[in-house]
Amino acid sequence: MARVLNGLDQVDWARLTHAYGPADDVPDQIRDLVSPDCERRRKALWALNGNIYHQGTVYEATAHAVPFLLEVLTAPECDEQPQLLELLSGIVTGFDEMWLPGGLPIADHRAQAEGGEAVLAAAPRPGDDDFDEDEADYEYVEGLSDDDQRRMFAHIWVRALATVTGGDDEGVVATTGSRSSAATSRRTRAACCG
Repeated sequence: MARVLNGLDQVDWARLTHAYGPADDVPDQIRDLVSPDCERRRKALWALNGNIYHQGTVYEATAHAVPFLLEVLTAPECDEQPQLLELLSGIVTGFDEMWLPGGLPIADHRAQAEGGEAVLAAAPRPGDDDFDEDEADYEYVEGLSDDDQRRMFAHIWVRALATVTGGDDEGVVATTGSRSSAATSRRTRAACCG
C-alpha cells in the first residue's frame, strides 16, 4: 500500500473541493479503506460516498480520488471490494436507471465536456480570497450558466471515466445492478462488522 499512499500525498487536496468544501479529508478516508478496523473502513466508505459522490454528483476531488480508489481496490489489505466497486461504478455511471434502456451516452458526455476544463479552472479554490468556506463552490456553480454547469460537470465525469477505464471505454454500459449491489454491500457489511 505504500506506493498508493505516497502518491496520495502528492495531490494538493486542500485546493480541491467535494460536496462539503475543501477535500483535505479525502486522503485519510482513502487510507482508512485499508485499516484493519472494520468500523473505520465502514466510516471511510460512508464519508467518501457523501463527499466525492454526493447524491449522484461528482466533484473535482472525485476525479483525483479515483486512481487511488482503484489501487486500494486491488490491494490485499482491502476488505471492502464490493462496496468500493459500488462507489466506483456509481462515479462512472451515475444512477443506473438514468441510462436505461439505451446505455451510457459516453460520446454525448465527451461533447458536453468541451470547455469544461476552463470553467473548472476559473472556480475559486480553498485558500483563495474569494472562496467562501461556508458555501464552498456552491455560489460559483450556481452563478454559472446552465451550459457552463453542464460543461464543468461533464469534464469532471469524463476525467473520472478515463481513469476507471484506462481510456478504453468501448462497450461501457450502465446495468441494473444497483439493488443487487446494495444487497451485496449490506451482506458484506454485516459479515464484516457483525
